[in-house]
Amino acid sequence: MITADDGITVASFNFDESQVVAEIYAQALEEAGFTVVRLPQVGTRELVIPAMERGLIEVVPEYAGSAVSFLGGTPTADAARTHDELNDLFGERSIDVLAAARAQNHNALVVSQEVADALSLRRISDLVPHAASMTLGGPSECPDRDLCLPGLEDTYGLRFDSFLPLDGGGSLTAEAIERGTVDVGVMFTTDGVLDEGNLV
Repeated sequence: MITADDGITVASFNFDESQVVAEIYAQALEEAGFTVVRLPQVGTRELVIPAMERGLIEVVPEYAGSAVSFLGGTPTADAARTHDELNDLFGERSIDVLAAARAQNHNALVVSQEVADALSLRRISDLVPHAASMTLGGPSECPDRDLCLPGLEDTYGLRFDSFLPLDGGGSLTAEAIERGTVDVGVMFTTDGVLDEGNLV
């Protein structure tokens, strides 16, 4: 559905990486000769998906596994199956799903190098004996999302002492980990700060 503004409205979720990816799509559309209206940092899926259903947004680069989970499905490690399920779930809402990009991004639990060394943390399951005395920081919707706190509890038995709402895997989370405001942060595997700083 095309809105009445004579342009293709490209939106992003309310975190930096989503805005960067949306800008890539916007520039590609402009290069192909289309008029683009940018709608950055709209919010979470609770806002973005209804806006798409109403035709207020025409393109939003989406994260397949997170979207499938949000829509009530079950994402798997099989990217093709997850994409097919995403297509079915969005199809019920009259929203088309385009071919998946090859790029992948995953949620990660991140700690400072000092914490990793002190507790011999190498994988998520290593947090199990320590989580009850730790604070987890991440996006505000984390306590309600299967791919965040509920999934960490169900899959790993992780039960953190407390949760601090921060940003969606961005600079606030990284800074909170580095300052010790939180012990563990939910970040994205594509975040460049993981290659340049004291975070693992």
